[in-house]
Amino acid sequence: MIGTTYIRDVATRCRIGCDDDERKAWQPVIIDLACETDMAAAVASDRMDDCVDYVELHRIILTLAQETNYWLLESLGHAILRASLALPHVRAATVDLRKPHKLAGSAAVGVTLTLRKEVQS
Repeated sequence: MIGTTYIRDVATRCRIGCDDDERKAWQPVIIDLACETDMAAAVASDRMDDCVDYVELHRIILTLAQETNYWLLESLGHAILRASLALPHVRAATVDLRKPHKLAGSAAVGVTLTLRKEVQS
């Protein structure tokens, strides 16, 4: 049974940007993370050990956003995906990163990235 564990609209701040002026101040970002998992074991056991813990997903997002410095949203997103795929049960993950009201007249600008675990044969 394939399912998705997700966390949406995590509002945090990070130092990110394409030039030094942009990187001087903390910038708001909003992050969504969705992890594809095989939920059969969790459904059968009803145990936390058999599922993806969204508290851990929240920790990954906040730690990487607040304690690292990237030039691009793409790089921060990739780091979040790599950390998410290192968790047990995660087969693939998609992250959406947005800078709200970055450009006049726009609700947000951002990127969406997806990464899948390599299949071992």
